[in-house]
Amino acid sequence: MEYLPIFLKLEDRLAVVIGGGDVAARKLELLRRAGARLRVVAPELGRETAALAAEGRVEHRCRGFVPTDLDGADLVIAAADDRMVNHAVARAARARHLPVNVVDAPDQCSFIMPAIVDRGRVVAAVSTGGASPVLARLIRARIELALPYGIERLAELAASWRERVKAMLPEGAPRRRFWERLFSPLSAERILAGETPDLATLLAAAPPARGRLVVIEVPEQDPEALTLRAVRFLQSADLVLYDAGTPGSILEYARRDARRILVTDIDPGRAPEATAAVADGKLVVGLATRTEGVAPKVPADPSKRLISFR
Repeated sequence: MEYLPIFLKLEDRLAVVIGGGDVAARKLELLRRAGARLRVVAPELGRETAALAAEGRVEHRCRGFVPTDLDGADLVIAAADDRMVNHAVARAARARHLPVNVVDAPDQCSFIMPAIVDRGRVVAAVSTGGASPVLARLIRARIELALPYGIERLAELAASWRERVKAMLPEGAPRRRFWERLFSPLSAERILAGETPDLATLLAAAPPARGRLVVIEVPEQDPEALTLRAVRFLQSADLVLYDAGTPGSILEYARRDARRILVTDIDPGRAPEATAAVADGKLVVGLATRTEGVAPKVPADPSKRLISFR
């Protein structure tokens, strides 16, 4: 991972854009939607940016760039038509330890602008590290098709319930399982259709916490052989047991905060950590690597196995 993906809160913070053309206008629009205060430095402005300046929504400094234009800034974007000007902006921003993006010059950037899917509180960002913005846009288009219309309603509901759920459910698996039930396909479809579930009823009906043991057999070095069901288990697991042959590309499917334990025998029933986790209502997933001609060691109990390859 070349860049750390983060989301910056820019509401009422000053963002400075150098340049007045179409590219600068697109950056200004994104910053405006994020609630930033805007300053643009350019001898001339395009029609859209000039209209914003005339309405007082953008501070316009009608001249070439000077380092003092960055006074008070929290973020800087260099989008001038002159490459030398953009390089000067980057140097001035770095001298002030300000995050700076230089259009079409990834080597000059301390951050880059991803392709964005904006659905209100639901925002997805896709980046190729500056290698191919066109590829990032194509991936964004696929994500947009996968997200149902009105998905922001789910996020709004979660925001309105967040503090009450925190107060009523203990941290960890019980709380996460509640959200997973709420956002399950059937429940989510009802919410998207306009229904608003009753929180008190959902909490009262919540089943007691109980854990589960699942073992997934995977072919060595072939993460694409995992079924969607297997991936969902991995993404929900609290504890992942894996053997030495498990490729890192498969472990990447697990939640970042899931515990990972290297074992020699993938049988969750024999691992004390797994037994304790299940007793605590958590999901334990074992990854058993299948190498050619060698069967993995898995539990004999078929209820504890999930064969994830054909």
